Amino acid sequence: MNCLFRVGEESVWTPSAEAGRLYVGMTKCLAAGGGRATGVRTIAEDVFEIDPESFGALVEVAYKEYFNSTNRVYRSQLHGWLLTSLVLLARAGRPVTPSNDEEREFVEDISEHAKAMPS
Repeated sequence: MNCLFRVGEESVWTPSAEAGRLYVGMTKCLAAGGGRATGVRTIAEDVFEIDPESFGALVEVAYKEYFNSTNRVYRSQLHGWLLTSLVLLARAGRPVTPSNDEEREFVEDISEHAKAMPS
């Protein structure tokens, strides 16, 4: 069984149920930790709708935290969630623009990560 993530009526990701639920759980945890909206709304048990504005705001904060942190464990935990989130934002028409070499190197990983994310 798969989950469906969509923006409006457009499918942006169809992960396995396990991967989809883990991603939503991590998104809720990150949003709650900062008192922010997730930007991901549950439509049905396995269908989620992404609001690019509020989801983008959450991802932007996490992106900045990732690059400002020197905590290797925190960055490691955030890495996969952030790559997945950046792919979803790009598919929603809101790609990230890196501002330095470290960010450019990170963003280069997005295209490889996207290949493992069927839409």
